[in-house]
Amino acid sequence: MGNLSGIFTQGPEWKRARNFIQTDLLSPKSARRYIPNILEAADRCSKAADHYQDDFKDFLDYSSLQMFYSIMFGTQLQIVDPTKERDPAALRFAQTVGKALQMTLECSRSGSAYVLKTYMNYENALYTEAKGYWKTSMEIANSVVDEFIARRDRGVLTAREEDSYLNQALIRQGEQGQDGLTFDDVRVACATLLSAGVDTTSGMMTWFVLHAAMNRDIQQRLREELQATLVDGKLTPDSISASTTPYLFAFTRESHRVTSSVATHVFRTIPENFEVHGHAFPNGTVICFDGYSKGVDPAMVEDPLAFNPDRWLPKSVQARKGTPSEVIDHPLFSSSFSQGARRCPGSRVARNEGHIMLAQLVLDWEMMAPSVKHWKDVPCGQATLTVPLPMPRIEMKPLFK
Repeated sequence: MGNLSGIFTQGPEWKRARNFIQTDLLSPKSARRYIPNILEAADRCSKAADHYQDDFKDFLDYSSLQMFYSIMFGTQLQIVDPTKERDPAALRFAQTVGKALQMTLECSRSGSAYVLKTYMNYENALYTEAKGYWKTSMEIANSVVDEFIARRDRGVLTAREEDSYLNQALIRQGEQGQDGLTFDDVRVACATLLSAGVDTTSGMMTWFVLHAAMNRDIQQRLREELQATLVDGKLTPDSISASTTPYLFAFTRESHRVTSSVATHVFRTIPENFEVHGHAFPNGTVICFDGYSKGVDPAMVEDPLAFNPDRWLPKSVQARKGTPSEVIDHPLFSSSFSQGARRCPGSRVARNEGHIMLAQLVLDWEMMAPSVKHWKDVPCGQATLTVPLPMPRIEMKPLFK
């Protein structure tokens, strides 16, 4: 992968690759530029949500791909609505990535697959199968990227395509010359981002949907807040703002508190001996950040088993100032995407996707989850992220005409 391999390491190569990839994704201004595309994608996807009441994770997978595709290429897919002809390459890509992630997880759980590959460079059947799915998914992604580049070379991109992440990345690569990433690096980066943007975002959204469906009074309050922001019956970029729709942002923050899709993150191997609060940690110790337990600690959170977005509204946050409970407002507790230099480079657009998809579903449907009454009753497990296993049935009553 050339210089792109640095993204998985440390040092100057990592910094160069990381800075290139996150440009146009991580800053609030850059991420906001893609909101009109995401709004259009979410509106298209939501209208077909009732076809997936028994397999809603599939709906969220396909919707995540469609939203991120609109960012990457500036165009819209037809992949969600099963009553219409769907893009065969996109459909195969989504299914293959899902299988690749599933097989990779099985490899990680298999001590033999890991040990054989790591220490003997031997691939057992499980490892080979997982690698095959990844190879196929990357081949599909690369073909889509190459098709876009061919259209770019012919000068036939639309205005939205010219403003897409891929086109702007190619412009940056050309401007940087030999000191930046290579052309092939950019191709691989975009294909990799496309693969990573499916299951992770949808995993986060499974919890958003479930909490809305289990708490219909809260769902209605969300709906009323969102309806007040509509222009000609449509969501706008101003609808997705903490100042305009604070309850929407409080809702997703509460979802993360009680059902974090990534409960532990910021894994690091410490380079030297050090001590924290009297506990000695020798060189080589692997540490990680626990982003869950404080949020459900009754010493820190009143009635921690209750799903209550009000606890994240400005008045409640201000009331915690100067108390031990203010620790839950620290940025490291705020999402599943980590913070700092190793923060997920697509985290801001993923957050926008999650807010927009939830908002559109709430406006279009009354969602119900009759088989579960409380988030503690939802069986969950580790897939790419921590997700409901299986996803409970989501019943949908249409609200749109």
